[in-house]
Amino acid sequence: MTESVRPPVVDQLLARLIGTADHPHVTGTPIDLSTLDAHTLGAVWPALRRVEHEIMVRDQAFDDPRAEFARWLHGQIDALGLVPLVDADAALELFRDIPAGEWKRALEELPCLDTLPSPALQAELARIAGEPDEGDVRSGSSTYGVYTLDRFAGRRDFSARRDAYAQALADSPYRVRELDVLPELGPAALLALAATNDGYFAPRRLWLDFSDPAVTLAEDAAYVAFARDALTEAAQQVAALHAGAVPYEADGSFTTDDAQVVARAARVAAYRDEAWLRPLIGPLLTGVCVAPTAAKTAPSQSLSIALGHAVETIPTPEGVRALRDALAIVRHAGVQKKLARNLKPAERALGERPHTALRMTLDAKPDKKQLAMLATCMEAGFWQSMTLGHAEWRERLVDAPAGAAFAARMIWHARSADGSMRSFMPDIAKGKVVLRDVAGHAIDLADDSDIRLWHPLLADADERLAWQRAIVGRTLRQPVRQAFREYYVPADGDTPASDSAMFEGHVLSSRPLVGVARREGWSIRAYDDGLVREFGDVRATFFVDARLYPGSESHGTSRRLHFERRHDRRWVPLPIGEIDRVVFSEVARAVDLLVSVAAFALDDDATRAAAAALTVDPVRQRELEAERWQRLNRLSDVPLGTMARHRRHVLSLVFAGPVAQGKMTIDERHVRVGAWSVHCATGRVMRDGEPVEPAIVPPPSPLRAVPWLPYDEALLQRIVDVVAGLLD
Repeated sequence: MTESVRPPVVDQLLARLIGTADHPHVTGTPIDLSTLDAHTLGAVWPALRRVEHEIMVRDQAFDDPRAEFARWLHGQIDALGLVPLVDADAALELFRDIPAGEWKRALEELPCLDTLPSPALQAELARIAGEPDEGDVRSGSSTYGVYTLDRFAGRRDFSARRDAYAQALADSPYRVRELDVLPELGPAALLALAATNDGYFAPRRLWLDFSDPAVTLAEDAAYVAFARDALTEAAQQVAALHAGAVPYEADGSFTTDDAQVVARAARVAAYRDEAWLRPLIGPLLTGVCVAPTAAKTAPSQSLSIALGHAVETIPTPEGVRALRDALAIVRHAGVQKKLARNLKPAERALGERPHTALRMTLDAKPDKKQLAMLATCMEAGFWQSMTLGHAEWRERLVDAPAGAAFAARMIWHARSADGSMRSFMPDIAKGKVVLRDVAGHAIDLADDSDIRLWHPLLADADERLAWQRAIVGRTLRQPVRQAFREYYVPADGDTPASDSAMFEGHVLSSRPLVGVARREGWSIRAYDDGLVREFGDVRATFFVDARLYPGSESHGTSRRLHFERRHDRRWVPLPIGEIDRVVFSEVARAVDLLVSVAAFALDDDATRAAAAALTVDPVRQRELEAERWQRLNRLSDVPLGTMARHRRHVLSLVFAGPVAQGKMTIDERHVRVGAWSVHCATGRVMRDGEPVEPAIVPPPSPLRAVPWLPYDEALLQRIVDVVAGLLD
């Protein structure tokens, strides 16, 4: 940007970044950043980075006015979501400040270039790249980073570089083969690889803002071809091992470096939904996690875990099925534990690829596992706003054996081209399909209808109650909680704001909170003070006044729920009034689950068993039990939340007969049978006002027929078991 045409804000910013103040606390007049854009920011970027690296990092002069201004400016840049575009002159200034060997710093700046490097800039990049430190030769970031710098520096002969790395990586043949494809990759693919964490990758629930290079690599033909070759060879290697053609060595089939390459290839293929991946992923994953002998070992723990992460991140029906199959046969306890954590997030993420997900119904058997996987995928359609054409809905669900078992137990919402809407359930018997409304009358749908899963917010109160009674009357157990699904609407004053106090003020236990959050697909925020999850293009952040990390044992108060929507490369605050009402309801429902589990954790059987296992001291055990009852006593007077109110409503329908006969009553918070009462929110049992432990033996399976329940929920099942026992 030439000095004659650059806007005044550039000179104002440079003066504050380069000049010195007469007094260390002088801040100067405020600067209007309304004209700041990517190119303008690029003009001041070298000066800003110089202050950060020389004054703040090297000299640690944090009280320097230039350092304070740099921090303020960076905050404004982040708030505006700006990414600098650096022209040729500014780029030369920027990279001349970088010492030789600091290629990581250079890699941070390369994405800012708005044009290919000039010969002068190429010379600077070659100087910075130099020769890698001996200790860094093996690290993936060194390999990808230096290759990237070499490419931007204009180098075309990589033979010497390749030989040095190949020697260091001699035990990792897949990494060595990947070296051969690096010179063929485009700049975007190289930058994506260079930005990885030493070439390693983990799902977002473990690493929050960690970009997957597979998305960019999937657009590079050279890497796609390499991915196919690598996965084919890996599958053949595993098959040979199980056929006895290769001697077995526990955890000796793939190095950790090779595991990352093979798993990255799997993510690239899955992102493209390549047909050739479908027959490979199952034998590869199941074969690599189970020894060919009876040993409780695995051919490669690292590849097993990396492939589990790959399936979770970019799932396909075949990948999720392979993950389920692997969990059924794996004998290594550590690998089993890791893969189990991948399954539910993978099924949920598959629902975010609806047309890919529904491929599973065309060639699958209608078994319980398939139905559960389809249910988890379809449930994501509530916040993905997934709709199907009439013909596709029939083909993928109603007319497909694996889909019909799901479709026949769900309520559907149809919208025709003229705007008319109807809700219905398909009645499938002896190969004949009849669509019936809530009254049981047969209806016809126009061929141009769009069909989606019915949600309570798509109906009025009368229709909701009618469908609930219909489900109860037919004793249907829905694969997804639907007729009795909790729904939420924002407060009137919240619609213009991007945050809500709907769940503020609850005291939460961090251990169960983090446990259920990770299982439900939430990530711990970068600052450990909240949980983040994406619902389609909406990101929700739930803040908690506690440090959150796996294994934490603290308590904290819940704070506000914030909403954002992706805009280009950044997330911007999203007014609640602009969020689809079903999406808002699903976000709130997900947060309510976190609050309910964390607040009522002391009444959970598993939590009590875990707490008891922590100590054999009978005095300490009595203290823990006393603490539990005190907490439940405090909770007993809290107004019921949405989930508890729905629980009470279900109980009133399930026990309608005993209520009508006067054998029991259901009031605002309790189910009462004679002198006994059971709290609808906590499950706490009292007799004549005194807390007691009922001598009720739990049923062996939550799927028993009596008392019938329209959906699965552990606390609801426990309350029903207790009440049924009291009635007996």
